[in-house]
Amino acid sequence: MKSNKAIGIAAGVAAVATGLYVLYQKIAKESEVDLEEINENTVLLTEENREALHEKIKVEFEDGFITVNVIAKILGGSLVYGAPHHKRLVVQSRRERRREDIDLAQYIEICEDYIENVQKLLEKLQDEIVTEIGITTEQWDESNNHYLEQGRQDLMSLHGSLPHRFRMSLKPNRELSQEEFKKIAERQIELFEQEAKKAEEYKNLMRNTKRIYYIVQSRVDDVLVREFGVEEEDNYAALKKYNAEPEIKELFVQLRQVTSKIEAGGH
Repeated sequence: MKSNKAIGIAAGVAAVATGLYVLYQKIAKESEVDLEEINENTVLLTEENREALHEKIKVEFEDGFITVNVIAKILGGSLVYGAPHHKRLVVQSRRERRREDIDLAQYIEICEDYIENVQKLLEKLQDEIVTEIGITTEQWDESNNHYLEQGRQDLMSLHGSLPHRFRMSLKPNRELSQEEFKKIAERQIELFEQEAKKAEEYKNLMRNTKRIYYIVQSRVDDVLVREFGVEEEDNYAALKKYNAEPEIKELFVQLRQVTSKIEAGGH
């Protein structure tokens, strides 16, 4: 069982990142950077971003390592400043994978390219942020490795959750009624059960089988777009709104039972 201290630290780290997201969202701007060609010469931060960084992040060290609080702020900043760039990646990936002239192998390649581009985006933004606030790459890497080697689950979870947080930050396109969401959730369960049976076929075509859940989820999402005209962010907003309703709770439990099998199969 986790100690109260560990739980408190995990909650605090997540709260810092979430708070920064809300704060920085006001100044995040669109960019024309070619996100598929990100390299060491790519510049993602604007001058306005850079000015805000010095105001919002004060570098602190403890025992020679960057504090967890500062690391959380840097990760939160990469989410905020990356939001407009990520939106472009999402739009591009959805457009490409929904073309009628592609086969399954091409579909999976598009999905995996998106995952890798998101990771490149996060890493480049974190590199620019630490450089701007006077932290060396060595200090950043050594501090993260230090805490991860200590088994800091809070920090490990925060690092791992960034791509998902990106997707959850997308603004919904439409508001669903509870009855609409119920029908969509029931259909989601059916689709996940169908797609789960194809998991082995998918993994045979993948570069990294740990990505199986995202591939399956994308397939399900694309069917829901065709049948109901709703995107992932619309469903997520509805879930947050109706998750206290008993029938929605029950459907969500069923959905988690199906998706957990797929997630486990990716390892």
